[in-house]
This record gives sequence, structure tokens and C-alpha cells, in this order.
Amino acid sequence: FKLHGAFRFSHLEGDRDGFDGFVGGFNVASDDRSTFERDAWSGRINADLSLLDGYWTHTVYAARSERDYIDRDRGFFPTTSHLIDDNTKYGYQTTLRIDGPMGPSVRHFLTGLVEKQDETFEQPDPVAGDFQAERGRNSFAGEIRGEYFDTMHLAATVRRDANDMFDDATTWRVQGSTLVPSTPFRLHASYGTGIKYPSFAELFGTFFRYTPNPDLQPETSRGWDAGIETTLLGGRAIVDVTYFKADLENEITEDFSNFPLITSVNLAGRSHRQGIEVAARYAVLPGVVLGGSYTWLDAEDSTGVVEVRRPPHQGRLDIDWAMLGGRGHLNLAAIYNGDMKDVAFALPFFTQTLVTLDDYWLVRLAGSYEVAPGVELFGRVENLLDQRYQEVFGYETAGAAAFAGVRLKLEAPLMREASWK
Repeated sequence: FKLHGAFRFSHLEGDRDGFDGFVGGFNVASDDRSTFERDAWSGRINADLSLLDGYWTHTVYAARSERDYIDRDRGFFPTTSHLIDDNTKYGYQTTLRIDGPMGPSVRHFLTGLVEKQDETFEQPDPVAGDFQAERGRNSFAGEIRGEYFDTMHLAATVRRDANDMFDDATTWRVQGSTLVPSTPFRLHASYGTGIKYPSFAELFGTFFRYTPNPDLQPETSRGWDAGIETTLLGGRAIVDVTYFKADLENEITEDFSNFPLITSVNLAGRSHRQGIEVAARYAVLPGVVLGGSYTWLDAEDSTGVVEVRRPPHQGRLDIDWAMLGGRGHLNLAAIYNGDMKDVAFALPFFTQTLVTLDDYWLVRLAGSYEVAPGVELFGRVENLLDQRYQEVFGYETAGAAAFAGVRLKLEAPLMREASWK
């Protein structure tokens, strides 16, 4: 039996940009005196019980999070927005392992889940009056996984959400992988459905220039992927190539047709995404691993227009070095983001148009060192070369930044046997 939990609290104060600037014939962000504050906390506790030598496991859990956010817009029309939301979730999950007649070379895992989630949303307003909303969801899920002779793995999952704000929904997924006999290849594939519920802010939040849409419907998706993995050089190198495709219905996006007012809407029809992912790693020396990945993405909305902020090309190269008997660790990564489309508003009539954001490379350095048992120093440098780039049109991103910390781990011997007299 094991009991464990976590708690986190954060307080954040900051200045933010307005949106009344004009550069190169476009309406862009501007500096003003607008500020925001956010208090957020979250906690979770788990109770785990393992029976029958680990063949039957049980987990009972409870989690809660809350956010209190205040935004003070000090632009041409000063306003203050305040929202408070919380999320409570608790449930039970159990997994039973069943070995076949030939022992653990053939085994199955049966998993069941029951979960309840409650959310509340409040927007205090001394002028218009306080607004409150709540919603709940009861979920039931089941999964079966099979492992066969360390060669084939199969799994099937189904989930049912009973909602009190939206229609009930059922999602599912099947997946599998298998080694090809007498070859270094492994085939893998999956097919499934998903659902994304609108947030309370999208449904009911009232902010400066943002109008909520209480008629929003959940976004649903259906997709599949298939690929092949190759092991080379006696296991020192692995290359994986995967093709994926997904279709979205009722995609939730922002509507700028009444700019400067903004709202969220469901797109009619289906949005399409497809692409290819390539990933590889190579153990150059003991403790030194080279890695790389590349993704080509073709994403279009239901009208055939390229989706914004989704670069067609992304990649990453990194070298990972474990040293000093595993006490030290160093990682150097170079991350590429290709050029991508974004929304801009041309003057003088704030006409919505698409612009292209330039591609960029980011270099990240991270490391850690265990100075003593249970005491580890760690740090990282983001944007090591101080690259200037934009992820959203009109907003510059942070320059080079360094972070450091210490991690402590306290352990005590577990009492494995006890006798009572």
C-alpha cells in the first residue's frame, strides 16, 4: 500500500501589451499600462494498493485546482476583468493481469476506470452583477492490452462521458505493433476518436474585446497513424517513420470578422490534418546519444485555408551525454520551427489577412549533477543564441534566459516485515 500526493501554489504579477499599435500598415500590439495578477493552486492525492504479487492493482485518487485571475486593461477604454474557476476530480482505477497457459510470454491486462469531474466558473462584476456557471461529467472507461511472446502488442480502449452540459459522448482507440520475423523492422498503427470540450472562458467569459459564445459545441476528431521502426547496428540506432491523418468536426477557432470584437466559433464542415514524422537516435559512445526528429504537417480548415500557427516543417537535433557514472547529465538541443501563417489586421479598415512569420532556430542547453546522494543541482539556458523571433504576429518573444535549481530527495528504509505479539 502506498499513499502519495503533491501540492503546488503560484502567484504571478505582470505587465502585458495592449493592442493599439500600428506598424507597416497593420494593427499590432502596443505598450501600455495594462497589468494582470494570477493566483493558482493545485493538489492531488493517490492511494495505491497492489495485491496478488502485483497482478491486481487499485488506485483511488482525488485532485483539485483553482485559479483566480484579474486583468486590468488600461488602454483607450479601461476595463477590469476578474474570473475564478476550479476543477475537482476523483476516481478509481483497477488493473488485473492475466497470464496465458504458457506463462507470462502471453499475458493480458484488463483495466477499468470510474471518474467524476466537477467544474465551476465565476466572473465577479460590480456593475453587471456576478456570473456563475458549473458543469459536471461522469466518465467510465475500459481497456484491454495483450502482449504476445515479446513480439506483438495489441490494445483497445473505450470511454463514455456522461455530461450535464453537452450530449453524452463515447470515444475509443485501437492500436497495435508487431515485429516482422527475421527482420529488424517493427510495424505499428493506431486508429481512434477524440473529443475536446469548450472552456468556460470560451462559453461565458467576458473580457475586453472578447465576446463569449454559449452555443459552442465540443470539437470531435477521428484519426489514424501507421509507421515502421527499424533497429540498426546491433541496437545502437533506431529510426522510426510514421504517417498520420486526422479529421476534425466542429473545430473551435477564433472569429475576427467583427474586429476589434473577437469571439470563438465552431467551423462548419471538417478540418483536415496529415503529415509524416521521422525520429532517430544513435548511441555514438557509451553514455553519448545523438537524436533527431522531423515533422511535415499539412493542416487546413474546412474551407481549404492553411491553419495559422501550424508550421509545415519542424525539426530537432540534440546530443545527450550521461557522465561520471550517471551522476552528471548534459543535453544540447537545436530546435527548428519553419515559417508559418498567422492572422493580421490591415489598415485602415482592420481587414483580416494572412501573413507569414519567419522560420527560426532555438538552441537549448540543460544539465544536472548529483553532488551527493539525494542532492541534485540542475539548470538550463533557453534561447542560448538570443534569437529574435515571433510565434504570434506583432509579439516579440523572450531573449536568452537562464534557470537553475536544486532538487532534494529524502529516503527512509521501508519496513518490509512486521510481527505483532
